[in-house]
Amino acid sequence: RMQRHDVAASLLKDRTVNSLAVRELAHALAQQGDITSALVYLDQLVDHVACQLMVEIMALALTCVVEAEKRRLHEDFFRSVEMNQALQNVIMQARAVLPTLGKYKKAVTALTLRQSKAGLTEAFNELLKSCGRAFAVPEAFCVLEWMEVLQVPKDSYTYEAIGMNTVKRVGLLRKVWDLPMAPEECEPEVVFAGRSNVGKSSLVNMLVGRTALAPTSAQPGKTKTMDFYSANSGHPTLPRFRLVDVPGLGFAKATREMRMRWIGLIGGYFVQRKTLKVVFHLLDASLSEILPADRDLWKLLAQARRSDFELCICLTKADCSLPSQMERFATQVRKALRKEGSEMAINARIFACSARSKLGKDTLWRKIWSVVSDADMAGIMPENLEGQDDRGLGEIEDTDDKQRHRPNRQGHSRPKRKELNLQL
Repeated sequence: RMQRHDVAASLLKDRTVNSLAVRELAHALAQQGDITSALVYLDQLVDHVACQLMVEIMALALTCVVEAEKRRLHEDFFRSVEMNQALQNVIMQARAVLPTLGKYKKAVTALTLRQSKAGLTEAFNELLKSCGRAFAVPEAFCVLEWMEVLQVPKDSYTYEAIGMNTVKRVGLLRKVWDLPMAPEECEPEVVFAGRSNVGKSSLVNMLVGRTALAPTSAQPGKTKTMDFYSANSGHPTLPRFRLVDVPGLGFAKATREMRMRWIGLIGGYFVQRKTLKVVFHLLDASLSEILPADRDLWKLLAQARRSDFELCICLTKADCSLPSQMERFATQVRKALRKEGSEMAINARIFACSARSKLGKDTLWRKIWSVVSDADMAGIMPENLEGQDDRGLGEIEDTDDKQRHRPNRQGHSRPKRKELNLQL
């Protein structure tokens, strides 16, 4: 590495190979975990190239330090992340560098051809994977935010990386027929609810990167119990929480006794479980219709008379709908929620998602992470950049509601997002 460093430093004097020498020198320094020194030479490059190299430097530094520390400690699995000074030093350097990506916004967004941003997409994807190796999940979500600010296209590897970063272990904890059988309340819980065959189990599988964790079927009514899935159980670093898949409402082929049992189970859960943090209510965007079963679920939430958890609406199968159709359906849903009158319904956030195309996977994980983790992300998120235009978020905001400038978990007011911009 030192030989590469010396050769690259000497080549800087030759203007014909200047850019290659800068990249080689920066990579050599990054492999030593010295992000700050590697960034000194970026001013010699054009802005969009410098931006890509900055991302490469952070990714390379994180990966090399993790591998070096694993070899030094003779560990196949890195357990002492928070106590490892070498790794924490590189993570802190990355946290300090991430906000400086804003100075390249104008140059990067000016790139018109999607192919011209392919290198940036690959660099950001590698940085996401490196954050996962270092268990730096807050930094990974920050990287996603910067991809949106800089309008860097996401691909399947982007979505795969963010899922692998947030959940390292997942498994079925318990199937529950009656609420007293539910697991002990000791970890935050995230619930996926909706009518039968709306895609709850498929969405759970998509989020955790599995194909058959939650059983799915083309026939409605496959989920007949309340299924609890434990995430990161026993993991030394990542927060532990649960995903809960509940039976679908409105299944016509079930007996009346069974349907009433499911309603009692779900309604009792909303009332009693104090570890409940957020309810994702799934609506089928391809139908663009609010069914009686959906309104029944809103009634169960209102009857719970609680304000200590959130309601989020997920418009599923968004890849089968046109953006204009999604916008009209979102407006219809928002008006219906306002008629419900409860504070939870009025403040509900609406997301577009698809289990098949993975649209919205990053947005849903951002929401889940915000309620299950206490990690402080203040100072690294791209806040209030002039002309900020978030892309591919999958979140549909109410453009008529002046109250949507809500503060985030750190108390900062976030810029208002565009009503809808889907990357299908």
